[in-house]
Amino acid sequence: MQLVTENYTDIAAEARSQDPAAYLPRDVDPTVLEGYKQQRELIIQQFEGQDAAVGTLYWSTSSTSLIYHLKPLSRGAVKINSTDPLVSPVVDYRTATDPIDLSIYLALFRKNRELFAAPDMASLGPVEASPFGAQVETDDELIAVMRQQINPSNAHQCCTAAMMPFDLGGVVDSEWNVHGVQGLRVADISYWPFQTSGAPTATMYGSGEKVRRKH
Repeated sequence: MQLVTENYTDIAAEARSQDPAAYLPRDVDPTVLEGYKQQRELIIQQFEGQDAAVGTLYWSTSSTSLIYHLKPLSRGAVKINSTDPLVSPVVDYRTATDPIDLSIYLALFRKNRELFAAPDMASLGPVEASPFGAQVETDDELIAVMRQQINPSNAHQCCTAAMMPFDLGGVVDSEWNVHGVQGLRVADISYWPFQTSGAPTATMYGSGEKVRRKH
């Protein structure tokens, strides 16, 4: 985040000053809250350091430029909706419910604008189109548009069965065994405690290969 904004220490300090439970679902389990507190501190440390990407800027081969926030502090919920296993669960992404996430979205957005305004890019004549545009400038204006545009997952849903101790809300142990269940392992992207600093595919292939060789 140091490459994105000079205010990275302020964002990290504000995140650390918040009550970790303030923006979680009201019915969050106490063990999940304890695990989230540890996840949150690790993510904030990544905000302050130089070892992990917090977001990416993606320029496609068409007319779009996309911003990815890779380390959100917001947490959603997945709940069973029926005793029928073929019925889809209720998924509530709760995207950007933690205001720190919006601060990072803003920093990434403004960095993207800065790059497009650089001489070599500006010479190509890029134009920021609707629903954004040069007239959308203040933080409040940008956030209002973002709330209508943010894609909650980019098909990278993860982290609902975290590899963590049971008393920290974990679902599987270090051997991918589901806590309290015999003969069941979970080895898909859901076992991550939080998202990696990039697209998940390669890491997931590596995880699958490790499980295959070990078991």
